[in-house]
Amino acid sequence: MGHGDVSDTASNTTADALGETIERYRALVNAAHRALIGASPYGERVGAMLEAANRILLSKEAKRVRAIIPLVLAERGFCDADYAVRCGVLVELLHFASLIHDDVIDGATERRHEPAVNAVFGSPDAVLVGDHFICEAIDYALRMPRSTDVIAACVRAVKSLIHGIFVERRLEQENLGFDTYLRMAELKTGVLFELAFQLPLLGSSTADTAARVGRRFGVLFQIYDDWSDRDTDPGWVNAYTHLSRDEAAAHCTQAFDALAAEARDAGVYEVVAVVVRWLHRSGYFADAVLELAGGRNHTAGA
Repeated sequence: MGHGDVSDTASNTTADALGETIERYRALVNAAHRALIGASPYGERVGAMLEAANRILLSKEAKRVRAIIPLVLAERGFCDADYAVRCGVLVELLHFASLIHDDVIDGATERRHEPAVNAVFGSPDAVLVGDHFICEAIDYALRMPRSTDVIAACVRAVKSLIHGIFVERRLEQENLGFDTYLRMAELKTGVLFELAFQLPLLGSSTADTAARVGRRFGVLFQIYDDWSDRDTDPGWVNAYTHLSRDEAAAHCTQAFDALAAEARDAGVYEVVAVVVRWLHRSGYFADAVLELAGGRNHTAGA
């Protein structure tokens, strides 16, 4: 199945064109997701659970940040457009499985303005639905080029993510400090951003460096989420429990400098710039990173 040519979405991602470009990327990924959905062979109840889960997966509330990164890489010539969409779908399937499991752990009642799977069908069945999406991801990866390498990267990411959740649960119970918080953010959030940058470059000399860029980006993304949730997150799982506003500003400045340097080394600086500009226009990084970092614009200039 062809997913369309990402290069057709215009390489000039100016402020005026950026929103339209990203929406085209999102439409490509959503179309590929819809193509995966079929009638469940496992009976009516399982079919109902998967239908409810797919409504959440395809919700308009889904930002698709991780899925869009490979398409931006393709636009910049790092990989084939069809392969980029497949990478985006794969990362999104793993991300969605983690959200279902997160909702079980947190006892959530809603996800993307839809009833959470665990709230409707109970936690045991929701865990199994999350497992189903992990299996969907593996099955999907089997049909991709370099499937062995792709699956190996996905397995490493999922294992790291699980470890990150263990660290998060310890943070909920005791103050282990900001270094432990950063480790949690790298493992729980950073690894899927790492995968989004790494998969399109598998086999290249810069794949490992690009993966590190993704992990750094994911930590900054997590810190933004913490800024938004600083009044509602439980205890030590939020960065702003550990840091004052000034300390957060200093950390974000240093983190952006390190991200920019590593992105240049990997040749993906412009890719990072496009994604940050998009998220900034969407409200992300506005107060938690760009403003906290003293208004310094790390996406502009050399």
